Amino acid sequence: MKAASNFTVRFLERHQQFDADTGLRIGLWSNDNASQDPPPSGIYFEKLITDSAWFGVNRSSTVQTRTAAVAGGTTVNTWYRFNIRRVDGSTIGFSIDTGAEQTLTTNIPTNDLTLFSQVKTNAAAVKQLDVDYVHWWFTGLDRK
Repeated sequence: MKAASNFTVRFLERHQQFDADTGLRIGLWSNDNASQDPPPSGIYFEKLITDSAWFGVNRSSTVQTRTAAVAGGTTVNTWYRFNIRRVDGSTIGFSIDTGAEQTLTTNIPTNDLTLFSQVKTNAAAVKQLDVDYVHWWFTGLDRK
C-alpha cells in the first residue's frame, strides 16, 4: 500500500508485558527492511523500552515525529483496538479503543508499506505480543 492512499487499519492486539524491559511496535512499515530497529520508514504505534505509554510515529527516510502519548493500551493481558488512519492528505491519526485521536502532519512516508509488528527485550526473559485480527480499509480507489 502506498502511504498516500486513503486508509484505516485496525489491529486487535494484546501484549503480555508492558514494563521497562519491553519495547513494542505495531503498524505499517516500509518494505525495504522492517527488521531494522527502528525501521527506515513507517506509520506505527511504538512503546520504547524507556516509555510508559504508547506513541504514534510517522517515520520517513529515518526522520521521525512522535505524537503525544496515546491514551490506553497499557494493561497487560487485555485486548485493545489500535487504529491508524489517514485523516486527510497531510494528516495521520492514531487512537486506541475509543480514546482521543492523536495526529501527526510531518514525516509521512511515501513509499510502499506493509503490516508488521516487533517485540524487543532488554532482559533475559520471554516477551510476547499477540495480534488476533487486522482490518484494513481503503477508500477512494479507482477501477482502471
